Amino acid sequence: MGPGKKISRGSARPSSKTTPGDPHLVSAGSAPAMDGALPPTVDDILEATAESAIRFTRADQGHAYLVATEDDGTEVVTHQCLVLPEGGIVRQYERRRRLLEGPCQEAIREGRMYYVHDASTNRLHQDLLRALEARTREIRGDRLRLEYARQYLAFLKPARSYIAVPIKRPGGEAVGCVALYSTEREDFFGVLKKRIIEEYLDNFAGALIVALIEKARGAQLPTAPPRVFDDSEGSPWDGTGPYLERLLRHHLRRGSWNRALSEVERFMIELALRRSRGHPSQAFRLLRMPRRTFFAKLRKHGIDAAHYSPGESEGRR
Repeated sequence: MGPGKKISRGSARPSSKTTPGDPHLVSAGSAPAMDGALPPTVDDILEATAESAIRFTRADQGHAYLVATEDDGTEVVTHQCLVLPEGGIVRQYERRRRLLEGPCQEAIREGRMYYVHDASTNRLHQDLLRALEARTREIRGDRLRLEYARQYLAFLKPARSYIAVPIKRPGGEAVGCVALYSTEREDFFGVLKKRIIEEYLDNFAGALIVALIEKARGAQLPTAPPRVFDDSEGSPWDGTGPYLERLLRHHLRRGSWNRALSEVERFMIELALRRSRGHPSQAFRLLRMPRRTFFAKLRKHGIDAAHYSPGESEGRR
């Protein structure tokens, strides 16, 4: 395991005085000012993702991490953030930590939510605990890595039930996982809550999280790739954020997740058609949506692409 550093909930990043690798508790006031040009890091985004999911579900603790595959086929964890029940945050420092099998890995492999109803009887969870305990014995001579392994083990042991949801790129490739834990009782997450979490991450938040992570990674490179959702680049989605937020709030206040999802979907399709002047081939490329899926959704919502072409628009005036 990689060494971890503990910081308080709410701090953007550790103090510059903290030695990488040592677990320290850093107060929010010691974090560097954010009014400079410091962009959020990948760790910051994972931390915010886990904290937001914990608040939304009222879980006791949670974590988020990203995975990658080495040239030799070995699966590794590149970033991980543990949000502890008391509010502390532990970040992984070793960037290529070997991936251990468990419920989260199963969620990534299957590309869908994995639910642990009772951690005490779940085989994958118990196997993960045993693998971590064996790992602590293997790295006994490495103080920093041993400390992180113990922190991770102490994080997992109190779990009574949890839900693991893969973070997926548009198109379905899983690149990481968000897991939310109850330390008080089994079967903490009800059916409706589980469905909302899975649908939210699958259809909206997952793609946004991936986009933000790629943007953060690009900001850390000498030559940054094109950034997603950057106002300075004249994105076709400029200005849509506030409207989408109001739309989601309106429907979710009324308890209608399906209606909220349908309205957001319809809005984005119509906006893409307007921005592409009624050309379906340009519209589904703007949405990064498969052609067949795009036309199926046009039929579902009763949208006629021809109504968005310049000639049709002038004819309706």
